[in-house]
Amino acid sequence: MPTVSVTRAGLAIDGQPFPLLAGQLHYFRYPRAEWRDLLLKARAAGLNTIDTVIPWNLHEPRPGEFDFAGAANLPGYLDQCAELGLFAIVRPVPYI
Repeated sequence: MPTVSVTRAGLAIDGQPFPLLAGQLHYFRYPRAEWRDLLLKARAAGLNTIDTVIPWNLHEPRPGEFDFAGAANLPGYLDQCAELGLFAIVRPVPYI
């Protein structure tokens, strides 16, 4: 697990400067079959971080009922980011 710190120069990972180059790509807006291609394109464009919101109303449509399947497969999306060497910023929100 890498060590992340904030220095006067900005972010550092394992003591090395880390220029955060992020773009938003919301997993729930695309079919799961397209995620890998979109993430590869983001990486090819020079991004090293993917920023996404987590629309909790998608994952908990009714109190106590949870859905993380199909386009709501947040763990699978984050796993794909990691497999491709992309960091992720995740921001939970109540709804979109």
